[in-house]
Amino acid sequence: MNDTSRHIEGDWFPGVLPDNVRFDEAAYIQSSYSFFECAAVQPGAIDIGRAAGIYRNCVLIVGPHGRLRIGEYTSLNSTYIVCQDDIQIGAHCLISWGVVVTDSWVSAIPDRYAWRDQLTQCATQSPRGILPSMTSRAVLIEDNVWIGFGSVVLPGTRLGRGAIVGCKSVVSGEIPPYAVVAGNPARVIRYLAADDT
Repeated sequence: MNDTSRHIEGDWFPGVLPDNVRFDEAAYIQSSYSFFECAAVQPGAIDIGRAAGIYRNCVLIVGPHGRLRIGEYTSLNSTYIVCQDDIQIGAHCLISWGVVVTDSWVSAIPDRYAWRDQLTQCATQSPRGILPSMTSRAVLIEDNVWIGFGSVVLPGTRLGRGAIVGCKSVVSGEIPPYAVVAGNPARVIRYLAADDT
């Protein structure tokens, strides 16, 4: 990693790491492409822990006020993260390819008058565009969690320590520590022994 330019040596993508991305020197970031859609403006908005890995085709979309924390030794592989407010991922987590973790969703416009007001505002601003109304709820993934491929972690979710999410599951709410969950919506199918300390 070339710290002076924040360009990743050998990166296929011509971008650089944003200034507000903090990372341990032992962290592995495969490509600056992962930050291409990052709009975070706060200092230290993204923090990547020691020996964490941001591998192939990860996309980290962090909004202007978003804060993303990735714990030490955590591995993200082709993971899609949408963070408008706060997402915390603990240490020693494995997040598989095709997983989506999001703390936000687009809120519906309540009625035709609100829609009219948005269109009027859009017509007077430059550049023109309607900004979606976002609703956010923080996501917390505790230490030693494994999320199987193609799963979706919805806003407001808390995955307890040592939990396992089966492939292609949709997870929301409070998942207890050491629970194995699967399905849509994800349900607890068993518990593991708490022997990962």
